[in-house]
Amino acid sequence: ARFIRIERDRRLRMVVGDVFGQRTPRPGLNLDDVAVYIGGVESSPVYRQLVGERGWSTEKYVAWFERMVDRLFLAELPQDQGEPPST
Repeated sequence: ARFIRIERDRRLRMVVGDVFGQRTPRPGLNLDDVAVYIGGVESSPVYRQLVGERGWSTEKYVAWFERMVDRLFLAELPQDQGEPPST
């Protein structure tokens, strides 16, 4: 069980690094922290609840998950590099 957790943590850390690319975590966080937090919410029970029980599509789940990660864990982009402000 310990090996499985270590391997899962290693894979999550790699995915987080890929997703973040050139972006950095919010102040006070590092990629290892973010991988642990994401591992807590990116779980089969959450997916099953939203997709299986609530009727979300996989695409809606992925879009929600990406927005959540961006808002909770990524540092803000400078105004000229992000999406245009909504009006």
